[in-house]
Formats: sequence, structure tokens, C-alpha cells
Amino acid sequence: MTLIDTGIGLQDIAFPEKRIGQPAIEATGFQFHEDLSAVKQLERLGYS
Repeated sequence: MTLIDTGIGLQDIAFPEKRIGQPAIEATGFQFHEDLSAVKQLERLGYS
């Protein structure tokens, strides 16, 4: 499997203001839900 993840990652979720910045968060309306990250979705599918 090949994964190219261009979305919000676990580090972005853990430290959103530091990694993305409050102005960008407010402008885009990013939602920070760990269960929606690619890593967590793959884990639910049985990949580790």
C-alpha cells in the first residue's frame, strides 16, 4: 500500500496553534479529530 497523506496529522492535532497557526485555523475551519487522521483510519482497517 502507498499512502500520500496531505491532511492534518497527529502532530498537527496535538499542537495546532504551533504547527498550523491560529489565523490559518480560523480561516479554514480545520477540525482536529485524531480518529479522522490517516494513521488512525488505517489502524481501524487492520494495518499497523
